[in-house]
Amino acid sequence: MQFNDVRNSKDLTLVEFAMQLQEQIKHDDIEHMVLDLRHNSGGNGSLTPPLVATAAFFKVLKPQGKLFILIGRNTFSAGHDVAVKIANIVPAIFVGESSGTRPNVVGEAGWFNLPYSKQTGLISSQFHQQSRAEDHRIWLAPDMPITLSAKDYFAGIDPVMDAVLTITKQ
Repeated sequence: MQFNDVRNSKDLTLVEFAMQLQEQIKHDDIEHMVLDLRHNSGGNGSLTPPLVATAAFFKVLKPQGKLFILIGRNTFSAGHDVAVKIANIVPAIFVGESSGTRPNVVGEAGWFNLPYSKQTGLISSQFHQQSRAEDHRIWLAPDMPITLSAKDYFAGIDPVMDAVLTITKQ
């Protein structure tokens, strides 16, 4: 599943989506789960628990199945938190490029206006500790590092997903 924004849609909440996904995992012949966070630059971090729970649900229901989390340079903020939270509770295979931020970060931006110039700004003000306090990594490194190229992009080739499909066919 490709998950690009941590927010409810106008037609479906993230809780409802997670419940639908859990029903599919229960009743369909699903062997592996792929969570694509490569284009997820964040959203509302308070909405992440249902998706994290769904990843754990998958691993409990399908212990032989592999959970792949695709990450990249555009995996930030609440999208990044999903990856870290899942990795803290169930085994996952990270594939792609290094993520765009640290496991422990300052987030939850707030808007402000400068008094004289009237310029609008955005500042992050809340510390999010998703990993242990001593975790000084500057990103999440993938277990399977795969670089992207302009040639692949323009040819419509996704080497990250191709690698995952190769593993799942073994």
